[in-house]
Amino acid sequence: MIYQIIQEDEKAVHQACRVLQVSRSGYYAARQRPKPPAICSASVRVKAVFAAHQGCYGSRRIVDELHEQGLKIGRYKVRRLMREVALKPVWKKKLMKSLINRGAHMSVVEEITRCIVAQYSETSGQ
Repeated sequence: MIYQIIQEDEKAVHQACRVLQVSRSGYYAARQRPKPPAICSASVRVKAVFAAHQGCYGSRRIVDELHEQGLKIGRYKVRRLMREVALKPVWKKKLMKSLINRGAHMSVVEEITRCIVAQYSETSGQ
């Protein structure tokens, strides 16, 4: 950016802004803006652990994994780093066994037939 060229001396700022044809207020506003976040080693390692486990690890498991690797880091810092880089864990769905697999399934037709036969036998038996 052009504002990085300008030095901090007040007269130099005035002259540099005039030479570069930028406003002084724009220079001071650019100086107030937050700097882009630096890539820290913790965020790189969090991404690596997350990717190594196919995106299924949440912050607690990642913290445990990083502790095993020798990096002491807190869960809330891991949560913040995951939020900053938009890492959201995806849980695998548990396999639900249906009644069909257990052999206790009765089709709708069989159920209706059983009820009709039971009612018919009650009425004809009287």
